[in-house]
Amino acid sequence: MQLISYYQTRPRVNLNQIKVLLIMKITTCLMFLTCLQVSAKGVAQKVTLNENNSNLEKVLKKIERQTGYTFLYENDVMKNASLVTLHVKQASVDQALNLCFDGQPLTYKIFERTIVIKEKIIEQVLKKEETIAILANIVNGKITNSNGEPLVGVSVTVKGTTTGTSTDGSGTYSIDVPANGILVFSYVGFITREILVNGRLTVNAVMEESVLTSALDEVVVIGYGKSKRVNLTSAQTTLSSKDMERTINTTVEQAIQGRAAGVYVTQNSGQPGGGISVNIRGVSSINGNTEPLYVVDGVQIPGQTISFGATSSSNPIAGLNPADIEDI
Repeated sequence: MQLISYYQTRPRVNLNQIKVLLIMKITTCLMFLTCLQVSAKGVAQKVTLNENNSNLEKVLKKIERQTGYTFLYENDVMKNASLVTLHVKQASVDQALNLCFDGQPLTYKIFERTIVIKEKIIEQVLKKEETIAILANIVNGKITNSNGEPLVGVSVTVKGTTTGTSTDGSGTYSIDVPANGILVFSYVGFITREILVNGRLTVNAVMEESVLTSALDEVVVIGYGKSKRVNLTSAQTTLSSKDMERTINTTVEQAIQGRAAGVYVTQNSGQPGGGISVNIRGVSSINGNTEPLYVVDGVQIPGQTISFGATSSSNPIAGLNPADIEDI
């Protein structure tokens, strides 16, 4: 009786309730798996881009729209960014970003669904030779002319010191100089240059020809034709009209007096209008006449003094007005 009574008093199980609970559990599991699948699909979303010289910020916004990622960066970061050329189809986010940031002064890092962009920290790695050069303050360089040709034998000195060297066959040099020192480059026929080192390890210089050197190629008109100044073996002096205007001269000979090396102008007498003798580099002559030969506009005029009586003499060019002469 007691056993039968026990079974009669025990609560009965409702099969419908069990079915409902099982269905709810299965539904919950399916929803969870679906959420996981959607999340995985979002992370592994592919990127398709076709960009030619596009702004980096514009490309990142397209990636943001396609993937749902969020980019965080300061406005100043994008100022130094280079243009992007990118052609990808169904690429991963990492692949697309690596191509976007290749060669850029920027870097990125992914935190879940957020991508943080910042400037690269540039670390200067010096070679062993450069490190030694910095410690020893050794400066190297190459010296060329205006045509880019190397100059051999250029004197390179440190201003204010006795330290110096010269360029080799390839126009290069190497010298020990302080970081704030001044290098002086000098070469025959070229303008001397001074360059501040300012902590540099390489100092190249282009030297320009001096005006004196270029003047040697000028054409000079002489009594017997034309010649380049560089081909003349004797000294030459030119007296311009401006030089003659500085003093009051009644004759051409007086305008020359004291203005040309090796030219001696002597007045034969003290009387007004007296003749004047001109000797160039001494009184020696092969034809007995010590006066020079004058060429006036291509016309040759012997410089022999003409005598008028015992006390009067004159030079053939004495009648020329000094104000009418352009140069001598």
